[in-house]
Amino acid sequence: MFLKVKKMKTLKKIVMAAAISLFAVGASNAQVYVSGSLSLSHSAGETEEKVGSKTVTEDSDPVNSFSISPEIGFYVADGMSIGAEISYQFTKVKNASDKDYWTSDNMFYFNPFFRWDFIDNSTVAFGAKAVGILGFGSNKKQDDKIYKKSELGIEIRPVLDYKFSDHWAATVSFGSLYFRHNVKKAEKGTYYGLEKDIDNGIGVNLSLTSLRFGVVYTF
Repeated sequence: MFLKVKKMKTLKKIVMAAAISLFAVGASNAQVYVSGSLSLSHSAGETEEKVGSKTVTEDSDPVNSFSISPEIGFYVADGMSIGAEISYQFTKVKNASDKDYWTSDNMFYFNPFFRWDFIDNSTVAFGAKAVGILGFGSNKKQDDKIYKKSELGIEIRPVLDYKFSDHWAATVSFGSLYFRHNVKKAEKGTYYGLEKDIDNGIGVNLSLTSLRFGVVYTF
């Protein structure tokens, strides 16, 4: 218990230090922008699997996802900025063969980032965004089994801004290269299946959940 408390305190100190550093750098450079992005997605369909000489077609599990991500950033040099996102994400997955069976995730994130634009002119800005992932929340099943979730990782996202004026722009991002470390642990009294599940993943995300639209205002 003492070790857990100590780790949580250390994690909070790291987050606070990162936030203070971002605002300190931003204040010294004075070039500030705020942005917000929204993502809505639904996926369903069929999957094919080879069973011997036959191809078996099955319905894939329907997935509904929603996320909202306000952010603040500071330009530290031409085409370079740092900042942080604060995000909320909700995902619900239904079982294709049993509609009464589902799982859902409610997650909150604090994500510091660094963005470097390879193209930056009066009309468009295009570049890559390296995002640190720090998330926590819960996973719930239809039978009220609750799990605590935490997530650490990093993502590299392509980002495109279209500038309407010196202050306003539309932004879009699709796809990411990622590494994730996920921990899911059963809450007390809700043990079901695995008490603790650790999952590490690296790969490319080209699903609709990675598609984000937003608006940028530069002061």
